[in-house]
Amino acid sequence: MHNLKMAGCLAGAVLILAACGSAPQGSQASAAAVGKGFANPIPCGVGSSQIGTIAYLAQGSSVREVVAQGLTVSSFKKHPGLVFMAPPSGASAGAALEALSSRRVFASQAPVTAQSSDPTLVSCAYDLSDSPRAAALAQLARSAIVASGAATLPQVSSEGVVTTISDDPLDPSRKVVVVRIVGSPVTSSMPVKVIASQLIVVLVDPSGSSVDDIGAIAN
Repeated sequence: MHNLKMAGCLAGAVLILAACGSAPQGSQASAAAVGKGFANPIPCGVGSSQIGTIAYLAQGSSVREVVAQGLTVSSFKKHPGLVFMAPPSGASAGAALEALSSRRVFASQAPVTAQSSDPTLVSCAYDLSDSPRAAALAQLARSAIVASGAATLPQVSSEGVVTTISDDPLDPSRKVVVVRIVGSPVTSSMPVKVIASQLIVVLVDPSGSSVDDIGAIAN
């Protein structure tokens, strides 16, 4: 189950890379990508894929009910009942999320996309370095992650880390920074090597003055 969750995190990261539009530069690179069978990514700023779902649990529901469905769930100490779920991987995981919704496990829920609706936070870089304001919020989130002990400085700074900043559709006073840290290979039946990734969700004040909370993966 753990391996499936981690592989699912990587699949979500792949979707983000496409949504951020970080395609190979130049016509030759693009042609090569198409020739190898890769889909053309969405041009940056034009569209954005869903990177997760944020929700408040209904009264009487628990995080365990969501985790039991095989979903990767982050919970927040400062916000009891608030959960962030990584994109479902496969038909069964998608069905699990639909089942939870039909059972009214959530009081409210909404999709979280790879890009913010704020143009000053739109970024085409995996580390958000091409947007000064987004980069500042990303650095704020990464520093908080290290200070909390959720990950080390080398982990959040290493090549391959994918960072996104999104709107919180349930609370406009917050932004959602998702940092995906590259892990080790996992057992998989896929014909290519599957690398695990650790997903860390940070809720930040859009002004950049503070971190609201850091999500913890629920077991």
